[in-house]
Amino acid sequence: MKLTEKTHSSRVHSIFGAIFALCLVALMFPTSTLPQTVPQIVEDFEGSLALPNLDFRGGSTLLGGFLFPWSTVYQVTAISNERSFPAGGRSLKADYNGFTEGSIGISKSNLPSTLGNEIYARFYIQLREGFKYPLNQKILLVEGNGWYFNHQIQGNGGNNNHYTIIESEGNRTGWQRYTGNIYTPGKWFYVEYRIKRNSSGASNGAVERWWRNVSDDGPLNHDIEDLSVNLIGNNANPINAVRFLATYSSPDGVPGNANTIIYLDSIAVGTARIGELPQSPDRTPPAAPAGLRIQ
Repeated sequence: MKLTEKTHSSRVHSIFGAIFALCLVALMFPTSTLPQTVPQIVEDFEGSLALPNLDFRGGSTLLGGFLFPWSTVYQVTAISNERSFPAGGRSLKADYNGFTEGSIGISKSNLPSTLGNEIYARFYIQLREGFKYPLNQKILLVEGNGWYFNHQIQGNGGNNNHYTIIESEGNRTGWQRYTGNIYTPGKWFYVEYRIKRNSSGASNGAVERWWRNVSDDGPLNHDIEDLSVNLIGNNANPINAVRFLATYSSPDGVPGNANTIIYLDSIAVGTARIGELPQSPDRTPPAAPAGLRIQ
């Protein structure tokens, strides 16, 4: 078919329009920070409560479907606008000042069946400057009937530092890893776990962890990649609950102080790698092409 001058010009304009649109998308959403999948459960604590800094000591359902707080004992948690990731919003604030033990945080039970065998859980976390140790705090808790998986920070023998425990247990058979301090107080960290439940008695489960100091634009770490492990022994029950900032305790019996505070934000749970949030992408549209001559 012979193209008329008008048709040819229209097609050239369409091509340039498509290129312009692709450039705009690339600038708005850098590929390095795009989530790799759409999570099934999201909670960023925006709009969940009518007032910020409300210390909520009863049960309430957040917009993401989490129950907050998930226990009514020793509640020290609030939705706060003191700090957030990204900045300018709200986060979940756990304030341990004066407390030695309890159950706090948020919980999502009766998970979709698609999350029963394998789960990805992402969160952003910051410990307040001068964070007081020792404090044993379960940051992430994934549960099935009769078994659990746990990411926990723990005080180290009364010293003002901590290490991280990643462990599971089912039918008294468990898997455990100890890692050094990955959190720097006053900095936001991206953390994501993959937990795949093994078949009963088999070593076909998996644990992976990604983390990064986003405040200092640090490198992405993929420091745990155990792809053939027995997490839950002979237990065959699927994953049915995920909790963030669950039980805590002070092993030396000394209560937390004014700096014993944890902030948690931008939680997401899904069936595939979620990835990081875009960080302040440049949303200025590119200049329109100029000086082009259409032949």
